[in-house]
Amino acid sequence: MRKRIILLILLCIFITGCGNNNSSDYMKNNVDNIENIEVSEVKKISDEYDEAANVKIVDVRTKEEFVEGHIKNAINIPLDEIESIDISKDTLIIVYCRSGSRSYNAALILKELGYTVKDMGGLNNWNYKLEK
Repeated sequence: MRKRIILLILLCIFITGCGNNNSSDYMKNNVDNIENIEVSEVKKISDEYDEAANVKIVDVRTKEEFVEGHIKNAINIPLDEIESIDISKDTLIIVYCRSGSRSYNAALILKELGYTVKDMGGLNNWNYKLEK
């Protein structure tokens, strides 16, 4: 009986997880060493954007989604075109999409291609004005 209780407790801990962050994207990113970036930091980079700076904000949504509204100074490279990206590998690439799934996949691809990349996640966390 005691072993069953211990196993049940361990199972509950395993299922619910340990730690402060319950975000599945956070957990995926930690496993694959994809670095996250806070929305507020991307907002600052967007507002202070310098064409000569070695940072690009990349919206990996479709062209239609991009036209509907995007982060100021972002460029659009849809996820299905991300492998043909033509940006210097010295450039930090910040990716985002609508919910965080496509940006995560784009970050994995870009990292595999040798880029330095940070994942903002989704626009559903963006509380600022979008450009059209």
